[in-house]
Amino acid sequence: MKSERIHTSKGEIFYRKVAGNGACTFLFIHGAGGDSRLYHRQLDFLKGGRHAVAVDLPGHGRSPLEGAPSLELYRDTLLEVMDELDIRRCIPVGHSMGGGIAFELYKSIPERIAGMVFVATGAVLPVSPLVFDLLEKDYDSLCELAVKLSYGRGVDEKTRQMALHEMHETGKEVVEADFKICNGFDYTGDCPDVKVPVLIIANSEDKMVPLEVSETLKKCQMAKMEVINARGHMPHLESHEEVNRLLTDFCKSLEGC
Repeated sequence: MKSERIHTSKGEIFYRKVAGNGACTFLFIHGAGGDSRLYHRQLDFLKGGRHAVAVDLPGHGRSPLEGAPSLELYRDTLLEVMDELDIRRCIPVGHSMGGGIAFELYKSIPERIAGMVFVATGAVLPVSPLVFDLLEKDYDSLCELAVKLSYGRGVDEKTRQMALHEMHETGKEVVEADFKICNGFDYTGDCPDVKVPVLIIANSEDKMVPLEVSETLKKCQMAKMEVINARGHMPHLESHEEVNRLLTDFCKSLEGC
């Protein structure tokens, strides 16, 4: 796995990359308070098989924040990364908040999107007012709760601690902005206009994004939903072998990839 930085108009952006075969690149987009480390199971698996890039969005991981966090900032950052790395066709894989960013990429460059993968997310992504209340009163407790709800029994303690450290590292300001992004987006009206194949991956007992929320994405014309029998909000970590198989099968099914 290769990790580097790219200079963009949004600041220095850190990314992880593996090289493989084919004309399409998986573009992994993390969720609220996360970073590219959360896709290490996919990058390790895809090495030598498919091209893949995972980016730390501004204010997350090793990418510093310049300006205010926003959906537009995250989208524009990824557009610049794609241009810098000469990614002509990609498969955005958006987890949670990353699903909204994937939609924004499709709306901006539909001709460069071969297909889309949505992981534990929906066309809408409501956040409980209790989350914002706890975030304001006790950020440390919010981080503990978010990790507790996000990770099921299939995830090791080292990964849980990494996720907890990530949220503390990211900080209250950015995490609050991320949750507001999730709470504010609504792509139900855009789903019927998506003209590429869509893979929806959901966990059966996800307490953060219940199945009925993921099902809102089924309004996409060429959507296929796969439900994994697991408890957490992180199927790509908790059930990585199954998710990796779904990703490679999906990529094989895409014309020109």
